[in-house]
Amino acid sequence: MRTIALRGRVVERCGGGDGIDVERWPAPVVAFVMASVSRAMIFETALGMTEAHEETLAFVEKQLRRLAERGPEEL
Repeated sequence: MRTIALRGRVVERCGGGDGIDVERWPAPVVAFVMASVSRAMIFETALGMTEAHEETLAFVEKQLRRLAERGPEEL
């Protein structure tokens, strides 16, 4: 839990000045989801399960592009 809280603080600091709505995108939640998805994908890949991995990566990349191009208010 401590690690998750620390990750949340890092995410919060990175996005705090960029107008990211922390009510809509709470930093500790974002940090937890980021870590969980990456761990799950590694675990599943090791077991030979890759269903929805491509779609998940595409979704994340799309959201990151939207954030970079249009700003956080449009996410």
